[in-house]
Amino acid sequence: MKIGFVGLLLAVCAVSAAPFVSAEGGAKTPAEARWGTSSAEDTVSADELRKSQVLKENLLILDARGKGTFDAGHIDGAILPLPPQYYKQDELFKQGSGNIPPDSHAALLEAMSRVPKNRKIVTYCNAGCGAAATVAAELRGFGFTNVKVMEEGYQTWQAKGYPVNPRPSAQPPSDVEAAVRQNRNVNEAIKNAKRI
Repeated sequence: MKIGFVGLLLAVCAVSAAPFVSAEGGAKTPAEARWGTSSAEDTVSADELRKSQVLKENLLILDARGKGTFDAGHIDGAILPLPPQYYKQDELFKQGSGNIPPDSHAALLEAMSRVPKNRKIVTYCNAGCGAAATVAAELRGFGFTNVKVMEEGYQTWQAKGYPVNPRPSAQPPSDVEAAVRQNRNVNEAIKNAKRI
């Protein structure tokens, strides 16, 4: 029996301590210590995520909250994990225009189909919410090996004064990688504007 997004949301996620030794037996670099290669190393703090952003590590940051919450404000560079058509279908279903809700498991699988399995991915949601752990568990189930959950939540990120994007998304990209490219372009434009 396949467990979908909602089923995993109800699951309890255990957090394991991460060893600081590489698979080859040597000491890890700081980036390896933060990211590792196994699913046992599955959390990252807001401070560590921000450091990774500042170091311009090639991250994919997924906001596991809903579209409305994302549009109200999200971590700079973050995207929604599901494709735009999923959110449209979900809204129609909630309005009573359909008998069957959209399949979030299939939508996530499709959205992530072009992303390399070793890509560094961070999921987050609000403090006390299990959605980020659920998305991370699904991604690990799809074979992704560098998935972490930001352990504190969006409110902590925002309270620390780290960059957020409160603007509603304009035209959502057609897939996850297009969103990543779009966010990089926006970040570069902001950085260049600050230099002037």
